[in-house]
Amino acid sequence: MKPACSYFLLFIMLALIPELQAQDRIFLRDSLVMEGNVTHAGRDWVVLKPADTLQGLERRIPTKLIDYIRYENKNIQYYFTGTSRAPLSLPNDTTGLNDEQLRMRAQLDATRGNQQFPGGVASGLMAFFLTPLGGLIPTVAISLSTPPNKRWIYADSSLMERPAYAEAYRKEIRKEKQLYTWNQYIKGSRTFFAVLALFGAYGLLR
Repeated sequence: MKPACSYFLLFIMLALIPELQAQDRIFLRDSLVMEGNVTHAGRDWVVLKPADTLQGLERRIPTKLIDYIRYENKNIQYYFTGTSRAPLSLPNDTTGLNDEQLRMRAQLDATRGNQQFPGGVASGLMAFFLTPLGGLIPTVAISLSTPPNKRWIYADSSLMERPAYAEAYRKEIRKEKQLYTWNQYIKGSRTFFAVLALFGAYGLLR
């Protein structure tokens, strides 16, 4: 009985070893996280060998889908989402960032995809219930307004005390809200016309 127990414990330990090993983690822009060993991190592609992949199979991930990479040594590599696709490595200690790095960090924080813009949802509803024409003026007003501070999500609140970061963040968050608001307006308008077409088809078939 004792040898059987020993083999069982050995099997459990071997099964848990991959879980105990540190892994590189890729944080995608859609909030998914992939773990494994990053074997290449370039301008256009990142090559990852997932921890649960058999026989050394690797995955090529476009950098346009990546928010940032946190390596097993705790270093972080950001991928700038503006005009440049080059990887941006920023130190963990944000007190040492210069103004240009602060502006880049602000753009990254403002475009993480987890911001909340209730006004954007309202513009989509108005486009549906008030017709696209009736919802147009409210949508313009909503898109031009700056989201309230309570809707802002950033990793380090102390960065807002740095003028370069605060200015870039406010500018980028307004862009994000405009994009989200107009996307919701388009969805509401499409739904309105789809329902209108259904009623029209129903009337023709009667």
